[in-house]
Amino acid sequence: VTHDQEEALAISDRIAVMSKGKIAQIGSPWEIYHNPVNKYVADFIGITNFFRCKIVSFTENKITILFLGKNMELSLSVNKDIKNTNEVIASIRPEALTIVSKGAQTTPSPDRFSFTCTVVDTTYLGSSLLIIAETKDGTQVKVSVNNPDKENIIEEASRIQLEFSITDLSIFPAGIENDR
Repeated sequence: VTHDQEEALAISDRIAVMSKGKIAQIGSPWEIYHNPVNKYVADFIGITNFFRCKIVSFTENKITILFLGKNMELSLSVNKDIKNTNEVIASIRPEALTIVSKGAQTTPSPDRFSFTCTVVDTTYLGSSLLIIAETKDGTQVKVSVNNPDKENIIEEASRIQLEFSITDLSIFPAGIENDR
């Protein structure tokens, strides 16, 4: 038993995440970190970014959400909890975000999604750079750049375009039980 998430990920073959005295998820460290079953698990293990998104449409194999003002289509099996709501919480880890341009816009490939934001803070940590950026709707986004070189050092107030693979996105039903 440990309350240190990094220790749990490093030494465990299987992890059980508890919430309110009940098991929220059991799985390998990779499964828990990359495929959390709900917002609580995603938030409990590691750092993540959350975005509230409206559901545009869904079928058995696809869901279209409005992510930062743009439609995003995801191929997945829609669980019944998502079918019973009109909003979802989308989660993306800081290290899954890539800076693709400083200022200029580029067009991502179909399996990737991009958006622009403004840098509000940077923290150089030696082996990584933590960037806090803000979208036009005021959502704060954490970005982790590993092994940064001088070109990765970005000044505050800079406009950047971020990109991520849609397979790195987790979605959960928006609701009180998932917001804790």
